[in-house]
Amino acid sequence: MNALSDYPGKKKWITRLVAVILALSTGVLVSGCTSVNEVESEYKQEELAPIRLNGKWGYINTQGEIPIEPEFKKVEDFGCYYFDLYCYNGFASVEKDGKLVYINTKGKVIPEKEVEIIDWPIFEICPRSLDFFYENGKYGLTNPQGEVIIPPRLEGMVSFASSTVDGEIVYFAAVKENGKWGFINHQLKEIIPLQFEEVRTSTYTLPCGKEAVHNLIAVKENGKWGCFNTEGKLLVKPRFEDIWANNVYRHNLIAVKENGKWGYINENGEVIIAPRFDRVENFARNGLAEVVEDGKTGFINVKGEFVVFRDKICDLDVLKNPQGKIIWPKKNIGKNCNEPKS
Repeated sequence: MNALSDYPGKKKWITRLVAVILALSTGVLVSGCTSVNEVESEYKQEELAPIRLNGKWGYINTQGEIPIEPEFKKVEDFGCYYFDLYCYNGFASVEKDGKLVYINTKGKVIPEKEVEIIDWPIFEICPRSLDFFYENGKYGLTNPQGEVIIPPRLEGMVSFASSTVDGEIVYFAAVKENGKWGFINHQLKEIIPLQFEEVRTSTYTLPCGKEAVHNLIAVKENGKWGCFNTEGKLLVKPRFEDIWANNVYRHNLIAVKENGKWGYINENGEVIIAPRFDRVENFARNGLAEVVEDGKTGFINVKGEFVVFRDKICDLDVLKNPQGKIIWPKKNIGKNCNEPKS
């Protein structure tokens, strides 16, 4: 379900980043992703998430149905999308027939001129001007004036990432000193102590309206994993075999591994979905997560209930409901096993 690596908006990123910088320099910058014009549709954008079937991308809804057929090479999520650094309501950009086009939540292609940018997300350029440098086998940090503010003493670093805390953008970077990892913010304050064997976090996140999207900082100590939020608050003491932390998490559900199986906990460390899966992904915006249990792949809801299963018939992807009935594709599978046919 995760389409983050296949977004087509990358080509427009530089142009839009320049526009953000110009907005900052003129003082004209709006925040949030409030809708101006509602887009009439059968589905709300929050109900749809990307899914790949038979090598093409489409969209799955909360019931496990495929309202937008897989016909795209690449897709983005609907609405606010942090790779493109801007927000629009009720549309997604997709690659079709080698071209970047926009679709509405019915899957209809919409002329680009009709896709109205609603708001620019809050974006702060200054921390991007804090640059790490490498000298004599160690890392240091310079400010926007090129002055050294951390001498080259760090053994490792990961460039500044961003997240939202109470509606405000915060920036943080992983650093390693004396063999241990921790995190600092863009004010050089240590927000997570340098005491961990290994750390993980997603690279960046921009705010997207009222959606609760969070970065997770996973830390490893004495061979076990726990996690912090980006304010430096310890959420879960290191006690799990692994924590999924390569992306943002939604619906207050964090994937963890215990006794060889994956499940989900909340920010208080309480088990919400007991570890029973062989593989998991984070929950998508529409509240579904793709998992594997006992060799079967499917999508669960936030209660841990299977909504739909993946299967293969004649080397073709199909979706089945929990009762085993094929619900996609709508056409019957031909006897010759080459293609679906009516």
